[in-house]
Amino acid sequence: MFIHHPLDVTELDAQMINGKRFYKVENDLYPSVTSVLSSLSKEGIDEWVKRVGTEEANKVKNQAASRGTKVHLMCENYVANKPDILKGRMPDTIPLFRQIQPWLDENIEYVYNIEIPLYSKRLRSAGRCDLIAKVKGYGTCIIDYKTSGKPKEEHWITNYFYQETAYSIMMEEMYNIQIDHIITLIAVEHQ
Repeated sequence: MFIHHPLDVTELDAQMINGKRFYKVENDLYPSVTSVLSSLSKEGIDEWVKRVGTEEANKVKNQAASRGTKVHLMCENYVANKPDILKGRMPDTIPLFRQIQPWLDENIEYVYNIEIPLYSKRLRSAGRCDLIAKVKGYGTCIIDYKTSGKPKEEHWITNYFYQETAYSIMMEEMYNIQIDHIITLIAVEHQ
C-alpha cells in the first residue's frame, strides 16, 4: 500500500483545438506541454510515415496510444491502491505493467499526487503529470510512465525530459516545491 500526502489541487478544464490539447488557466488557454513538444519531433515522424506509409503509420500510432493508455491506467490505479487492477486487462499489457511495478514497490516512499494538473504562467503551458512522489535516495520527483515497442536510446527521448522538466518548473511555480529529479519509467514490449 502506498502512503499518500496529496497537495490541494485546482482542476483545469481541457479542450481540443485543431487536434491539440489546451487548458483553461484563468482567462487564458495554454497549450499542453506534449502539444508544444510534438512540433520538435514532427520532422522525424513525417520521415517515418513516408517510409512505412500512412496506413501502417496510423496502425502503429493507434496501437501505441492504446497500449500506453492501458498501462498508464494500471500504474495509476496501482499507486492509488485500487484493488484488482489487473482484472479484465488484456494479456499484452500486463507484462508491461509488471516491468514498472517492482520499481514503484521498491522506490516510492510516499505519493503526493497522481495525474496532477499543472501550469506555468511563465512558460504559458500546462499539462497533467503522471506522478509526483518522494523517491528513496532521490527526493521529490516527477515520474512519467511510457511504453515502447522497442528499447529507446537516450537521444531519442529528449522530449520526455523536456516534458518532465516543464512539469518541474510548474510545480515550483504553483506549489513552491522544488523537484529534485525527473524519472521516466519505460516499459518495453517483449522484454
